[in-house]
Amino acid sequence: CFTRPLYELPGPRGLLRGFPRGGDWELFIADPDNAVARALREAAETRERHALGPSSSVTTALDALVSRNILARSGGGLEFENPYFRHWILREAVRR
Repeated sequence: CFTRPLYELPGPRGLLRGFPRGGDWELFIADPDNAVARALREAAETRERHALGPSSSVTTALDALVSRNILARSGGGLEFENPYFRHWILREAVRR
């Protein structure tokens, strides 16, 4: 189940780029392989693959990491405040 509105998804312009100018929205959205459906499927698969839980839980966890200065919002995304911490996380993830 998707709980985030379309306008909250990253890159809505790119998602809708496949919608033809003057096209029929109903036909576009009915196509199971349209850009919006693909993006939603990929988001759900990513959450499932990494056992992330509902998007609200992910958002809450990311907000907590930002408030603790572990992550910083940058250019519409997130990055580690400390590049060494990023390196440590990646190294630990590979060990498991």
